[in-house]
Amino acid sequence: MEGVALALNGTYNAHSSYWLPLLKRTFVQEPQNVFLWKKRLSPTWTLFLFKAAADGDVEAFSDCQVALDCLVDGSQNTVLHIYSRTGGRLVVKNVRAFPCFQKRVFEREFSINFVEQLVNKCPSLLLQRNANWEIPLHIAARHGHSGIVKVLIERANVVLHEDPERGLDATGARQMLRMRDEEENTAFHLAARYGHLDVLRLLVKEDPDFAFSANTSGETPLYLAAEGGYHGMVTEMLDNCKSTVYGGPNGRTALHAAVLAGDEKTVRKLIEAKMQLTKQTDDNGRTPLHYAAHFGKRSIAKVLLENDASAAYISDKERGMSALHMAAWQGEQGIMEEIISNCPDRALQVQRMEVPGNIPTKMTERKQDIRQLLNDIGDNAEVEGLRVHPNFREKVKDEDDVSFIEYVEKTRETHLLVATLVATVTFTAAFTVPGGYKSDEQGDATLSRDPAFKAFIITNTLAFVSSLLAVLLHFLLVCLNWSLVNLRFQVIGLAEILTFSAMIAMVIAFSTGSYSVLQSSMGFAIATCSLGLTFIPGLLIAYAIFHFFFL
Repeated sequence: MEGVALALNGTYNAHSSYWLPLLKRTFVQEPQNVFLWKKRLSPTWTLFLFKAAADGDVEAFSDCQVALDCLVDGSQNTVLHIYSRTGGRLVVKNVRAFPCFQKRVFEREFSINFVEQLVNKCPSLLLQRNANWEIPLHIAARHGHSGIVKVLIERANVVLHEDPERGLDATGARQMLRMRDEEENTAFHLAARYGHLDVLRLLVKEDPDFAFSANTSGETPLYLAAEGGYHGMVTEMLDNCKSTVYGGPNGRTALHAAVLAGDEKTVRKLIEAKMQLTKQTDDNGRTPLHYAAHFGKRSIAKVLLENDASAAYISDKERGMSALHMAAWQGEQGIMEEIISNCPDRALQVQRMEVPGNIPTKMTERKQDIRQLLNDIGDNAEVEGLRVHPNFREKVKDEDDVSFIEYVEKTRETHLLVATLVATVTFTAAFTVPGGYKSDEQGDATLSRDPAFKAFIITNTLAFVSSLLAVLLHFLLVCLNWSLVNLRFQVIGLAEILTFSAMIAMVIAFSTGSYSVLQSSMGFAIATCSLGLTFIPGLLIAYAIFHFFFL
């Protein structure tokens, strides 16, 4: 049993020549049928096989007479699922970084023979699903293991031609490529979502006729690639797939996703493939130009207008706002200029509108504070029909959050008081130096040549300057309104760091000053200096505990 424990601790690779035969003799008997095999297989041997599958150990399965399709873990993953996730044995390689230096790199060592051996022993593993209805191809595509994907496709074609009665469709590996998980994702969806271009190329090459239908979220592979900003994947699908679906969730298209991702190259490629996408609206009546105007993407708006300026005349369903209205609402003057320069008659048409408060010139004059703006595009995203962009996920002041503001203000006042006290004390200490002044030479300090005294002067000056900068930052906070909440927090944080630095420098100045005047009694001087310096680790520990438990 010590050998079993050693194997389960992940060290069986170094001793596999010794322990593997022992484990097989001890825990495995020749099965007469699947039921008998499941009854006799030891849990220890099962764990050993799972570990061997994760590392791609061919030797562990070479003489193993077990039904591999029945060897599953708690999530119904087979050994082929497990290997498709890990991608092979983890090896360490020494890579030369400089002429005289090397660095260690951890890589996965892929084994074609291992996959071929598993499939040859049990071809049904190719299409066997786990608890999430995933086949091994789904897992390999999600993790970007292009080598495993290639072998799975090749072995599927070979198995189907050799024995079509094994439960696999005679249409070749394409059936495997078109299988879906519980969220209706194919291998195409997973490769596109996680940006694995090499995997996608293999899939497209094998099945260029596949129509990229949507998953349960309404996402197609082309939409996912455009949303992720993967220009190479979008180009691969548009150039090599015969049937391409451009749709996405909430009526959006891949062009909407490319605009939201800010990928100008993908926008150009999609427009080149299908010009009609520029005028296609989502469920809220918004075109890609609406989103470009809303999020201030001027270069993309320029591309859209150059290819089809008629999209600027389309109004959304919620408020009847055109892209020009949207740009004005956001204060995007550059995009307004692009729209007006490409559609000068649009400006004249807007001037004839008599809807109070909805004309772009009036809307531009209305200065919306950041709280209201973020509320419009963030909290009310379902009402507005807009995707919440990561740039707008910020902390904002709320009308009912007065207590929080009062707390921050009181904290700021406390920090200001501490910084002011430190500045006052250090300023006074600069003129009442330890040891006093020489009576015959007025203005010359008695201990001016002493190293400890010099350290006192330097640290005292640092404390004074740091505290004075902290006071200045607190003064500047008065000039910032609460709409710039992120900037306020950054300034407060910087002032806090300066205040703590000033306190540490002041303690060091106290210790060095005390040491300089007590050098005649060295023991007393060292004791006083040591006691003073204990403040520094105490302060750092208290600061760390506060931030760990209360922030």
